[in-house]
Amino acid sequence: MNKIYALLLLLSSTFLMQACNEKSSKEKINMQTLEQAPDFTLLDQDNKSHKLSDYSSQYVLVYFYPKDDTPGCTKEACMLRDNYEGFKERNIQVFGISSDDPASHKKFIEKYHLPFTLLSDTEKSVAKLYDAEGIFLKRISYLIAPGGKILKFYPNVDPANHASEILADFDSAKN
Repeated sequence: MNKIYALLLLLSSTFLMQACNEKSSKEKINMQTLEQAPDFTLLDQDNKSHKLSDYSSQYVLVYFYPKDDTPGCTKEACMLRDNYEGFKERNIQVFGISSDDPASHKKFIEKYHLPFTLLSDTEKSVAKLYDAEGIFLKRISYLIAPGGKILKFYPNVDPANHASEILADFDSAKN
């Protein structure tokens, strides 16, 4: 009898996991086709407020990452730093977002000489709008066109290649 209960429990757990994965997959598909990026206001490393819609005349990269000064997040930030001239040449404003506070962002920026803005989403409210919410924020990015339309969604970021991937996608979209 115990074997039957264990089997039923296993089958119901498998079914629930599949249902959750299907829902998550559908949410990601919806976000890929979203016309307008949700507006938000967050504080940066200097406690200065930034509102996404204030940058509506230019391209914006919003990249979510789990945590300051961790291996993957450092690699991604440094690759963006090393390719930052390319972002500037293309008039792309770069915003990194994690749930770390402004003081943590300031240390991270100073330690790695990051030339772009890091925003604090300590309540994870913006992460929720952009399907980046989790125990730590998910590593996903959005390239937003002037006017606020999402041009490209990156659900599977490779920290080592992400910066060059964004620039190549931008150039392809402009041609």
